[in-house]
Amino acid sequence: MAQKTSPRGGAADDYSLEAVPSEARKGFWSMFVVMMGFTFFSASMSVGAKLGNGLDLGGFAWAVVIGGIILGAYTGALAYIGCDTGLTLDLLARRCFGTAGSKLASVLIAFTQIGRFGVGVAMFAIPLASFGLAAVIRAVCAGFSRVVGKASSPAPLAVGTAVAAAIMVANFLITPNLPEDAWDPTAFGGIQWNLRYGYDADDNVLDADEQRFLEEVEKIVGDDALIINEPNDGSAFAYGIDGLNLYYRLMYNLSGATESEESKVIRDRLDELASDQEVQKAVADLGADYVLQLDHNDAEGNGRYLWSYDKDQWTGIDDIDDDTPGFELVLSEGDMRLYKIVK
Repeated sequence: MAQKTSPRGGAADDYSLEAVPSEARKGFWSMFVVMMGFTFFSASMSVGAKLGNGLDLGGFAWAVVIGGIILGAYTGALAYIGCDTGLTLDLLARRCFGTAGSKLASVLIAFTQIGRFGVGVAMFAIPLASFGLAAVIRAVCAGFSRVVGKASSPAPLAVGTAVAAAIMVANFLITPNLPEDAWDPTAFGGIQWNLRYGYDADDNVLDADEQRFLEEVEKIVGDDALIINEPNDGSAFAYGIDGLNLYYRLMYNLSGATESEESKVIRDRLDELASDQEVQKAVADLGADYVLQLDHNDAEGNGRYLWSYDKDQWTGIDDIDDDTPGFELVLSEGDMRLYKIVK
């Protein structure tokens, strides 16, 4: 069926409400450049980096290949239909779902682009801010030259330093007076909040009471005994501070392909040690002797955990209590526990 076209034409007509006639369609290379720019975008690169960090090389390659096939088949079909009919996606959606239904497709597309444009705006804003700062420095230097003469004009380096210092002072001065535990949205205020939150000796992920408890733990277990721990409660720091032989010494995502099977079993089901032979084998293969908890049974969420903590990843360790079979309570103080694994 032939598509009706408007006699208007012209450079300003984008045919948003009608089929694009053959004489107004773009060539291969112009569309190729547009699609290349659409694909090689900061948000797409960010997704690729996250895939690379979360998968091994083989998994990453398969994810790229399978994702590319799905995307190619989907967009290829849409491209063929668009080429055959000359209709835009909005007009095709209106034919498929009606006028009201096509609005939902437009809303979904708009929503998915928020993150893409947010990343793109930041990547453009930072260089523009740098150019703006350079323009301010040049303007100040030119102003000095007109007022005091070119020979007495200060060096651009000195002016640049002064302007940068003024901007930094302004950032500090406009920091609002917020409650101590509130997040400060300004640039330097956010840094100040992070430093205060991370280094507050009175309310830290590893406070003074926990450090004293770890000193007692060291006296009991010695240097060689392997201790299973949940690192995000602050115990990960005990490896460097107290020299404890901890199984989990880092805070990172442990659900990736590089994690050992023993680690997965321990994180998920260590509390089932007395009845689960797979857990028993994992503990024996590791040669673990103790279990350490610095925020024992923190059901109310009052303990301090690192940002990387996900309670669903550590149920096997967190669910151990004084009555769990297979574990003998050795040291207890407040919400801190040291259990010996009964073999």
